Amino acid sequence: MSDAAPSVFAASGGLTRIEDIARFGASAALTPVEHARVEDAHRRFRDLRSSGARIYGASTGFGPLAAHAIAPDEDDVGGVSLQRGLVAHLAAGVGPHFPAADARAMLAVRLHTLALGRSGARLEFVDAIAAYLDAGLAPVAPERGTVGASGDLTPLAHALLALMGEAPSTDSVGRSTTLADVGLTPAR
Repeated sequence: MSDAAPSVFAASGGLTRIEDIARFGASAALTPVEHARVEDAHRRFRDLRSSGARIYGASTGFGPLAAHAIAPDEDDVGGVSLQRGLVAHLAAGVGPHFPAADARAMLAVRLHTLALGRSGARLEFVDAIAAYLDAGLAPVAPERGTVGASGDLTPLAHALLALMGEAPSTDSVGRSTTLADVGLTPAR
């Protein structure tokens, strides 16, 4: 697929689109072209994973453990357990929480990145981010990360835990809410 294919993010200038989603509740749903990109990238990821190829963070450890292979688990296609463990490990932020619009913008930027179809993410997970944003939710994420993690990983880990139903979210008027309250199921 061409990188020049239409995108909900490109339709109104990228950053404007992210602000529309984050601040004004514009739809975060992906286009059919973006869906196809994500599905194709995930298919390529699955093919590589099943071929035994070493894929950083999916079939290997992270950081200094990148040289260590992680054996595939039949019940854990794509390293979901490894990824969940990483998210839980990184969700150790402190300090004041991001304003709701900023936390939503963080997820909208992540959604945009995944919609490019270069990560290998599952379409169900990408659509879960869009549904979360479309439900008017915002993750409760601390502004400060931890020593040893880059500045975006810790707040993003808190946001991902909210998508998985394991950390708090707020609704469009700032009330604490759960995924079930808005008819969503936890992302996996």
